[in-house]
Amino acid sequence: MDLSDPSDNIEILLEEYLRLVDEYDQVRQSFCTLHTSAQQHLARANFTAARGIRYGKDLYDSRMQALRLCRITEDVEKGKIAFAIYMKDAKKAHQNLKLEEKVTENPVESTHASSPKTSSSEDNTGEKTKANSSNIIHDPIRMFGILIPQSLRWAQGDFIKIVYLIPRLVEINVELAEIEIKIRRIQKYRAELIAKAKESETDKRLDKIRMTSEE
Repeated sequence: MDLSDPSDNIEILLEEYLRLVDEYDQVRQSFCTLHTSAQQHLARANFTAARGIRYGKDLYDSRMQALRLCRITEDVEKGKIAFAIYMKDAKKAHQNLKLEEKVTENPVESTHASSPKTSSSEDNTGEKTKANSSNIIHDPIRMFGILIPQSLRWAQGDFIKIVYLIPRLVEINVELAEIEIKIRRIQKYRAELIAKAKESETDKRLDKIRMTSEE
C-alpha cells in the first residue's frame, strides 16, 4: 500500500496554505493600518475645515470618477485569476496631477504665468481648452477646491494605497479556496486507497483460510 505520493502532496499544499495565510494576515494588517490612518486624516481635515464644509460625498460632483481601474485576467492552463490595478490613461493623468500640484503650491505665479497678453491669445487658449477639456483627467480631490488641507491629501494617499491592497486580498482568498479543494480531493483519494488496501488484505486472509480448510 503506497500512500507516499498523496501524503507528500498534502504536505506541500499545507506549506503553501500556511504561507498564504501568513501573507493574508500581513496584507490585512497593512489594510487596517492604512484605513485607520486615512480615517484619522479625514477627521482632522474636517475638524480644521471652514464652517459649513465637510469633506465627504455631500460635496461630490462630476469629477468624482475612478482614476484607477481593476483588470481581471484568467490563466486557463493554470486555472488562476489575477487582479491588477492600473491608471486610466496613466501618462496623461500623471501630467495633469503634477500640473495641478504645481498650481496648488504657487497659485499666484501660475495665475500670472497663464494670464493672456492679447485678445487673440485669449481666443486661442479658449478654443484649445474646449477641445482638450474632454481629454483632461483631473485629480478628484480638486472638487473640494484648490486650497485644501494637507491632511485631506494624506487621506487620499492612504486610500489609494488601500486600493492596491484589495486585489491581493482577493487573490489570496481564491488561492486558499483552491488549495482547500485540492487537499480534500487528496484526502478522499487516500481514503479510497486505504479502503482498497484493507479489502485486498481481507481477501488474502479469506483465501488463506479457505486453503487451510481445504487441506
